[in-house]
Amino acid sequence: MGRVFATFASLILELYVYDTQCGAKIFKNNHELKKAFSHPFLVNWIFDVEILARFKVIRMISGSDVLENTTLEYPLDEWTDIRGSKIKFIDFFKAIIELIKIYFVLNFPIIKKEYAQKFIKKY
Repeated sequence: MGRVFATFASLILELYVYDTQCGAKIFKNNHELKKAFSHPFLVNWIFDVEILARFKVIRMISGSDVLENTTLEYPLDEWTDIRGSKIKFIDFFKAIIELIKIYFVLNFPIIKKEYAQKFIKKY
């Protein structure tokens, strides 16, 4: 299920990464980062996907390079699976609903414009 979700997240973001849910994310401390974290998130479960969506919107507003040119995915060399995950089957559907919200924000002009207005403020 995780692989299917990651594929859809990548397609919706138009950012071709293998794992949008990777727990390790490193950000450069700059104005874009401050803008990206300046408002509450629309989603709960997949906030990391929304962070990438926010960067995409902010870069669109500023006319900067597209996000794909400014991100780097560095795969782990090793992974140790720990049994007893707290994620339940129903959580997959919650994540899909949140992914649909992000899709609407990125693809419907009226919603996208309203969402983008939050990030126009200068720092």
